Amino acid sequence: MASMQFAISFNQWITVTPTTERSGHPATNVGIIQKWRRTWQSNDTTATTLVFDFGASPPPLNGMFINNANFLGLVIEGSPNSTTWTSIASTTTFNDERVGRRKRWVPFTATYRYIRVTPSTAFAGYAYFEIGTIAFPVVQNFSDCFGFPWQWTPRQAATRSDFPGGGADVNIEGPYRLEYQLVGGPWLTANINQMLSIHQLGTTAPIWLYENRGPGTGVFSAYAYILRRMEDVPFSERINNYDAPWHFEEAM
Repeated sequence: MASMQFAISFNQWITVTPTTERSGHPATNVGIIQKWRRTWQSNDTTATTLVFDFGASPPPLNGMFINNANFLGLVIEGSPNSTTWTSIASTTTFNDERVGRRKRWVPFTATYRYIRVTPSTAFAGYAYFEIGTIAFPVVQNFSDCFGFPWQWTPRQAATRSDFPGGGADVNIEGPYRLEYQLVGGPWLTANINQMLSIHQLGTTAPIWLYENRGPGTGVFSAYAYILRRMEDVPFSERINNYDAPWHFEEAM
């Protein structure tokens, strides 16, 4: 099985131009990658695109992560001039059943000034396309893998008020998000700087994590998340190796 992948930095576009955008749901929302509930919405479901401009010196891209989508089909194209387009990927989103949300990590290698994203086939009940996040992570492979089992918990924000006589009033305040408890080790101390680079981001900066447990197709491609570290990590170091437990939660 391939190593998990991660990113602590993201390729940034300069502008994003939608075919249409609904009031209160601008296309720039997809760039607030930690806030996937702040969505872009189109006015309808006909001939809709998002075009990202990476500037005159575009970075090499490793792929694209899409989160909180309400449609099935997804086409990604690249262009040096926003006139002539080359196909990069034609694929679909998948339902991440852990959190009940449609997502997809689409790996590719490309360097274009312009990236065009075209959604299709909105699901029943929707008269518009919607996307929460589109991110272009700078992908790295973990030098050492987290140990099994990978413990994850679907969390849902809720307020519970217990009654003195028994029972409770529970108010659900948000959708499901994923929480990870990951452990590893013994890992080689020679590779500790990679884990320290993640820790030094703090508890608010985004961390992209992809489980990379399949061939990149099917629901496994939806097992990617933008996370934040929840607490400081205690490193247990020996002469040549160390252990470290990690606690992440999905940013929202």
